[in-house]
Amino acid sequence: MRSLRFVLPIALILAFLFAVFFYREGINGFLFRSRSLVVGLFDRSFDYAGFLKLKTENEGLRAQIDQLNFRIGLSEAEDYKTAGVYSRYPFNDRRLIVINLGSRDGLKEGMPVFAAEGVILGRITGVKRSQSLVTTIFDPEWRGSVSIGNDTVKALLRGGLPPSVELVSKSAEIKDGESVLNLSPEFPLHAFLGTIQAVSAGVGDVWQKAELQTPYNLDDLNEVLVLTNFP
Repeated sequence: MRSLRFVLPIALILAFLFAVFFYREGINGFLFRSRSLVVGLFDRSFDYAGFLKLKTENEGLRAQIDQLNFRIGLSEAEDYKTAGVYSRYPFNDRRLIVINLGSRDGLKEGMPVFAAEGVILGRITGVKRSQSLVTTIFDPEWRGSVSIGNDTVKALLRGGLPPSVELVSKSAEIKDGESVLNLSPEFPLHAFLGTIQAVSAGVGDVWQKAELQTPYNLDDLNEVLVLTNFP
């Protein structure tokens, strides 16, 4: 019994040394990550609340886009070209943007342009050799057929700042946060445009209307996607 009491501590010490020797990199990594987390939490320059908010928004947007991509059948087979966006600073004209791809890259007028996969931004309306002009849904002249929510409510998308969803039957039940999806043949069916907000209808109005809230800020877009094999 005494021998067991001596052997057991020695065995535990040997096991500990074995673990440290063979798994020291894993332990070091764990300690480094733990230290980074603790330092980050107590660093005054680290906005943890902002970090959590951004993380939540990104995860929510990713889930929403993944679901919508499934609905409209987008896949890696779709031929997207990534284009850089020229700065509009200090001007605040959101109607048009210029991208750094043109005819030499296979771009043509009418090609759909997306802020992210499945999220409509506009379409190409002018093409040069190395640049193209994109008219966005913020152009007051923009018009498009859309559906709201479960696809049974039809409406008109009118461009502007912000874009508006109009000609909604007053008998239709729509609410803030419902998805607005494309029905116009110029873009993939059910491609995402944004969500409903600020639903309104006057006492004597025949129709309801609402604002379109996009899942992006146009001023923050440095890149866009051009769908080159549609229709």
